[in-house]
Amino acid sequence: MARRGYSVCNPIDISFDKELDVSKVHVLEWILHLIDNLLVSAVMIEPPCTTFSIMRKPALRSSSFPFGFDLDNFQTCLGTLLGYRAFQILYKCAKRGITAVLENPRSSMIKLLPGWKVVSNLECCQLVRCDSCAYGSIHLKSFAFLCVWAEVAPIALRCNGMHEHVPVQGVYTKKFATYVEKLSEALADVMELGIKRLADFYHASEAKDVSGIENQMINEICLAQQWKVVSS
Repeated sequence: MARRGYSVCNPIDISFDKELDVSKVHVLEWILHLIDNLLVSAVMIEPPCTTFSIMRKPALRSSSFPFGFDLDNFQTCLGTLLGYRAFQILYKCAKRGITAVLENPRSSMIKLLPGWKVVSNLECCQLVRCDSCAYGSIHLKSFAFLCVWAEVAPIALRCNGMHEHVPVQGVYTKKFATYVEKLSEALADVMELGIKRLADFYHASEAKDVSGIENQMINEICLAQQWKVVSS
């Protein structure tokens, strides 16, 4: 997006600075303030998937216990909290007409949280599956993108089944967590389409020149006369 000329916020992520901790209420309030006042035009949300992973051994949650087996476990509770922070941000974007995309692995148990259902039931929301191999990755890597006010076609490509997939292990594990270039471009397409849609909406909503349509003196003269409503 920066290469396309847009002003891009630094990632709001505690791994960059302890002040960028979305679990803190004042950080969430700041983000919601930016959205509510249309100081941002598109948002990408990536809540940590560690505690929601079906690959984690031992598992921390299940379909029967979406909030976790141990509600006193710090890691589980933090994962749930950040999941709900993501839902709150996505919900606020939905209410303000801002394009937003929430990403997690397709197999993630984050979708078992009730908050996911609340957002996914919104009329402006779409859930799409995206396979990285369709964008040039050597891995299958399937994402679930929960989107509001988004043109999702660029990020909805699926595996065509015509190639082999390299298992994610060893040296590939760390690289596996990032987007390949073509998928990054596709996500940028979604963001850019959303930004232009929002700009077009507010341009069309701007008040046009109304000089000459109403005259206060004529109004006063008319109101001073005897009259009745004939039609409305």
